[in-house]
Amino acid sequence: MKKLIAAFAVLSLVAAAGCSSQQTASDATITATAVAATPAKVGTVTSTMTFDGNLKAKSEVIVTVSQPGKVISSNVGVGSVVKEGQLLFSMDSKDAAVQKGASKAQYNAAKASADYTNTMISDTNKQITNAKNSKAALEKQMAALTQPISKALEGNPAKSAIEKELKAGNYKPALAKIKALGITNPLFDNLETMVTSADQLSSAITQLESSLKTLKGQKIQADGQVNIAKEGIKAIDAQIKNYKVYAPISGIIGTYDITVGSYPVSQIPLTIVNMDSVLLTVNMLDTQVGKVKTGDNIDITIEALDNRKVSGKVTSVAPSPDMQTRMYPVTVEIENPDHEIKPGFFVKASFPVTQKDNTVYIPSSGILKNDDGTSYIYINSGGVARKTNVETGIEDASGNIEVLSGVNAGDMVITSNLSSLRDGAPVFSLEEKGETN
Repeated sequence: MKKLIAAFAVLSLVAAAGCSSQQTASDATITATAVAATPAKVGTVTSTMTFDGNLKAKSEVIVTVSQPGKVISSNVGVGSVVKEGQLLFSMDSKDAAVQKGASKAQYNAAKASADYTNTMISDTNKQITNAKNSKAALEKQMAALTQPISKALEGNPAKSAIEKELKAGNYKPALAKIKALGITNPLFDNLETMVTSADQLSSAITQLESSLKTLKGQKIQADGQVNIAKEGIKAIDAQIKNYKVYAPISGIIGTYDITVGSYPVSQIPLTIVNMDSVLLTVNMLDTQVGKVKTGDNIDITIEALDNRKVSGKVTSVAPSPDMQTRMYPVTVEIENPDHEIKPGFFVKASFPVTQKDNTVYIPSSGILKNDDGTSYIYINSGGVARKTNVETGIEDASGNIEVLSGVNAGDMVITSNLSSLRDGAPVFSLEEKGETN
């Protein structure tokens, strides 16, 4: 039978001093203790800090509904894998479509009114321009009559005064002075006709400019109505768009309580979890956080998966402590491509602190303490337990402890039944493969 025997074993060896029917010598009994022994090894020992915690998804989103309505189609369920932008469910948008039709009619009416006003403004501007051009042409013609009229008044005492008014463009006073003379001339009649036409054009320009001002005010109102109608259509379009709910991130549907015919409220029971990686956040003291840096590889032990060990990486180390706890949050990310690791799993994280290479180490289970606090071990030396004082160093998460002095590589360090041993006691070693009885 092959089995590691950790129990105490006693072998009795009786030596007879003679062969006679009466025993003439004393019996001798030798007791040997069965022990497990492990050779001291040379290798790497890394001391660690261990923290407990629960995992959470790298990202988890609660989907909300901004425009409630009646669900008419549902495309996913709990556990569905979705991509960002994928349609999750749709709600009835018929009423909104009717509202959009009415808003479009309002927009078209407002746009027609604004277009008409713009046309009127354009036409009025053209009329004003034409009237001003005509008036300018008349004024040019009237100015051209100054010299002929002056010549026609040659020898008349009023010539100088009339000529002065004409050169100043004061045609009405000039005409009044001419009429007072009681003389006639076709030149005088032409000037009077031009002055009357210029007055009419000035009056027309004034009226057109007043109309233009009114039209511009109407344009502001019309444009305002167009913008209001346009914004109304935009709002309804957004409302119609919100009747379709899409996945904001890629991930797995965590909770989903949407059924056809239901009316979801704004905070609906629908969550999407991205489980491609999971996060662990631990809080460290100021004496601990300085030993950790971004990018460090961390050993993670997952209790729910039979203490499976996986690797994580430090993604952030808080530069300042939490104001309430005075602790420094440190975040570790664990890749989870198969989604086997679930949010909420309890884990232990071992952060490397000190690493010693090419050092002698033994199982920490073989270490005992003297009364003065120093350490010692038992070495199986040819079937005899030899007590040996040792100086220890760092210990790793696997239970290996560095030995600075007192033991050499290859020494068989006893790790079981230590309380039954004394220096020089006989022992026999039962390896894991066992011994044959």
